[in-house]
Amino acid sequence: MLATRIKTSLLLVICIVAMVWWAPVLLRAGFFVLLGLWAALEWSRLVSLVLPKRVAFIALVTAGVVAPILAASMGFALLLWLQAAVLFWLWMVWLIVVTPTDLSAGVKWLGGLGVLIPAGLSVYLLLADLPAPRGGLLLLLVWAMVAAADVGAYFAGRAFGRHKLAPRVSPGKTWEGVIGGALFALAVAQVGALLLALPLVATALLAAVVIAASVVGDLTESLFKRHAGVKDSGHFLPGHGGILDRIDGLVAALPFYVVGLHLWSMWH
Repeated sequence: MLATRIKTSLLLVICIVAMVWWAPVLLRAGFFVLLGLWAALEWSRLVSLVLPKRVAFIALVTAGVVAPILAASMGFALLLWLQAAVLFWLWMVWLIVVTPTDLSAGVKWLGGLGVLIPAGLSVYLLLADLPAPRGGLLLLLVWAMVAAADVGAYFAGRAFGRHKLAPRVSPGKTWEGVIGGALFALAVAQVGALLLALPLVATALLAAVVIAASVVGDLTESLFKRHAGVKDSGHFLPGHGGILDRIDGLVAALPFYVVGLHLWSMWH
């Protein structure tokens, strides 16, 4: 299984780098639109097994991304939507820690929208609001930080894991794994800061926020999967499961990352 996970991860990395670095604008946009629609399709499975409701959920996610982008053309700040997303993720922390066994149908729908819409807007801001190749490089940096946190947590957890992080949501995750992943991700963030000429201290602070958000995102998907009674969000990626199983930490980290870039004046 580990060999399969590594092969799939390498193929995914090559694909993402190619799309961000070399692909024409239209092809890149099409790739991320398809990625978002596939993620929405997988989340719709967690929300409902009834086809009409799943279609409605995907339509709501699409409208939730498109409408703010259209509104931005009339002067509405997209960043306000991402700041609202920060509040949503704080709410998810409450659900994970305090009431993990209590998820109503309405909360499941709201949770899916809150997870996917801000992530789509964040990708749009990074790739459309910034000149190439900076926007793409900043996207690759946050992707690398989240991936490093995931990889570090996997190996540190297997080697040293003793204390459960959230046993009622995801019994396999440990505090030792989180710490190991955080250290690895911080190292990757500092390398990225040097390559992109970003301030080291501000990047380290932003990386800490990104890492914490990615952990919450991972636990959030685990919570919804547990309530849906499924192990994986899909079967698209051998060794990983579905698209959501691979990007659950990233979708949570993206709004914090974009807001943080603005707050620490690292956007341009």
